Amino acid sequence: MTRNQKIALGCGGAGCLGLIVVMIAGGLIWYFAYRSAVTRRDEWLANVNRNFNFNSNLNSNSNSNDNENDNSSSNSSSSTEAGSLSDDEKHKLYYAANVTADIELIRRVNVKLGLMNDDFTPGDKYEWNDAFSNNLITPDVTGERIRVEGRVFDGGGQPVPDCMLEVWQADRQGRFADPQDKRALPNTKFRGFGRVGTDADGAYAFDTIKPGSVPDPGGKPQAPHLLIAVFARGMLRHLYTRIYFGDDAGNANDPVLALVPADRRATLIAEREAGNGSAVYKLDLRLQGDVETVFFDV
Repeated sequence: MTRNQKIALGCGGAGCLGLIVVMIAGGLIWYFAYRSAVTRRDEWLANVNRNFNFNSNLNSNSNSNDNENDNSSSNSSSSTEAGSLSDDEKHKLYYAANVTADIELIRRVNVKLGLMNDDFTPGDKYEWNDAFSNNLITPDVTGERIRVEGRVFDGGGQPVPDCMLEVWQADRQGRFADPQDKRALPNTKFRGFGRVGTDADGAYAFDTIKPGSVPDPGGKPQAPHLLIAVFARGMLRHLYTRIYFGDDAGNANDPVLALVPADRRATLIAEREAGNGSAVYKLDLRLQGDVETVFFDV
């Protein structure tokens, strides 16, 4: 064996030793992370059991109902009633039960908190509030009330039945309810944001007020418009577009519309029709095809 061969052999041995050290270190890190997770899980379980005396653990799902029945009389005097817990304590217990991934424990905590009945139906204390809906109007908002509606079509001209649209707009004075709008914030509860899903025919509709003119980043006034985000299956990224109002004179000088070829601007302009008590603006959105809606890069 030559001297060079011996040196090469020595380097190979050092590399193997280093690999072994890395593997051992990785194993130790995984072990301690696992033990930490188990400890945290046990603490959460102990917190739930301490409050409700469920005497549950992750390995006893099959016997949990029997244990609950057997211990119901002895625990009734010592277990915490949901009514005596603060909202913060209830949230912590709800979170703790869900983190354990114990389905039976989750059910029993929800039943105890009154969020669910034994048959998994919502309990008396369950309240459903849509964070956002297709009705943007608030009782104190001012401005012309309108309804915007239309249908969403795919590239083959077929309606898209499970599409979701998000709308964002300014108020009648052209102000956004957002800290980034450095002008005076609206003094009403109007937030100018909503969501609507399409039905089986691809139809959508939302009720709002006609927005005012909004300045562009350079201060040039833009025609009143709605900002729309389109979500649909098969699209990895949502699309952005605008809805302008066909009867607004400001469209002629809008700096964004001016960027759109004249023969495609109609895909962004909703035409006004008579409605029951409020004006109706109609515009169909087409995700692909010869008359595809104009979408913008943001």
